Amino acid sequence: MLDKTKISTNICPCCGAKIKPERQFLVSLDYNTVICKGLAIKVTPTQAELLFVLQKAYPRIVTTDSLIQQVWANRIEDDHLLRTMVYQTNLKIKALGYCVRSTRTRGYRLEQIGQISHV
Repeated sequence: MLDKTKISTNICPCCGAKIKPERQFLVSLDYNTVICKGLAIKVTPTQAELLFVLQKAYPRIVTTDSLIQQVWANRIEDDHLLRTMVYQTNLKIKALGYCVRSTRTRGYRLEQIGQISHV
């Protein structure tokens, strides 16, 4: 079952800091939590790292090699684990209206669901 917690839309449940309105999608590496639209969803530490990297680059594409280097420090040999992690992460964050989208052979990016991709 998905662990979702309803929160105040302007207070972070992890640290109690105010969330700026323009920060619609926030990743806490300290608490392995994604905060968006008044919901806080727990994710694994690796999923938090993946989403943090993609959030920093939003809306740009992050290459597969760059993700593997930043999230796993090149400890994995191929992108099978990355694809599996993206699938599992998407199962959790789709309730927030976001997904990690593969952009053919170029890499991945964070997108709002329903947003038209021009890649």
